[in-house]
Amino acid sequence: MGVAGTVYGPVDNVAHLKDRLTLYPVELSRATVVRDILQATRPDYIFHLAAQPSPAVSRHDPWFTLENNIRIQLNILEAVVQTGLASRVLVVGSGDEYGLVMPHDLPIDEETPLRPTTPYAVSKIAQDYLGLQYFLLHKVPTIRVRPFNHLGPVRVRALLPRISPLRLPRSRQDCIRQRSAWAPSMCRVI
Repeated sequence: MGVAGTVYGPVDNVAHLKDRLTLYPVELSRATVVRDILQATRPDYIFHLAAQPSPAVSRHDPWFTLENNIRIQLNILEAVVQTGLASRVLVVGSGDEYGLVMPHDLPIDEETPLRPTTPYAVSKIAQDYLGLQYFLLHKVPTIRVRPFNHLGPVRVRALLPRISPLRLPRSRQDCIRQRSAWAPSMCRVI
């Protein structure tokens, strides 16, 4: 089949690729829709990037973020099991899962305690652990990652009006004080 994907919202940023991929404009919170798409496409790999991606939005509407992000992840994993696919699933978490990072926790690695500070971070921890659970219980091959800043052209355009200039940290203490969505990956002393 080639490359297939789902989209929610405008597709003008991928219009030039329309002859090389199949797009499904769908709402992934509907389990039957996800199952039907996986049954039709039978993917070898699933790169799951759909989510409510804003920690700020999650503070204003926590339930929407939790429900949306967890439900979509669960629908994808359940559909893989129900359809009997052996798809390898990329579960994309966030560096925000680490939350409150103490000076003795630096540098951050997989052993750093999770101390989420937003509903968004909690939703990403839930997605991460759903990936683990479906691997342990159903042997769904999952790859779980916690990237820090991951931006593309669409995301950058959405964020530009809210970005203020970033001052690089000069010490670990400065790095801790500056902790934000933009600073975690830069929290190594320069």
